[in-house]
Amino acid sequence: RSCELAFIIQQPELTISYLRDLYTRCRPPIKPTIAPTTPITNNSNATSNAAVIAIRTAQRTQLQRVLHAIAQDVLYVFDFALAEVWQRSTQNSPGGGAPAEEAGRGAAAAGGAGGGAGGGDELKYWFSVRKLCLNGDSESLLKMFEESSESVRMRAMEGLPGRTMAMRQSQFVASATDRGQFVRAEEARKAGIKCGYAFPVLRGGEYGRVEHVLTFLTADQRAFSY
Repeated sequence: RSCELAFIIQQPELTISYLRDLYTRCRPPIKPTIAPTTPITNNSNATSNAAVIAIRTAQRTQLQRVLHAIAQDVLYVFDFALAEVWQRSTQNSPGGGAPAEEAGRGAAAAGGAGGGAGGGDELKYWFSVRKLCLNGDSESLLKMFEESSESVRMRAMEGLPGRTMAMRQSQFVASATDRGQFVRAEEARKAGIKCGYAFPVLRGGEYGRVEHVLTFLTADQRAFSY
């Protein structure tokens, strides 16, 4: 299965087929709709707004299901310990509300980073997938690492997710315990995380906007080729 998935993700047509299959499997069974013939009144406007919110919520849920399925597939097939999904957001101010420990070198890089990453754009932690066959101690340490990441924000060129967003291609860190390579180095050391790999999820094809970054972390030392 590992060889099959590795082959699939190297073939654009097969990758599209794989994603379409995931999309079909993860699609919510019921989609909210807005009746086009509804008279426009204050009440109907409120109803329409509620329906739009419901549709967006369903789409977000569907996207989460698809990304969760992709992360889980890659996690188990390639024997990673933890997969993280980071979501891009645009902040009104350059500060973006990033925690103080995240505000260093990313702030200087954010404005001029490649791939259209604006100074106000950042990645925020969305959710993660843990490998379930780990022993109890390892799972507890990874859970603590997950919890410590929930409030983290990454700007362009900051950390593994930020570099992936800005460079628009796969990135890896050889040592997750080196703060020069990995922003959450101390948390990684405590959790037993050794190295990591990440790739961008683009909307609109090869030249589209990076909307999400999937990060995969290992509990063993390994080399990556991308």
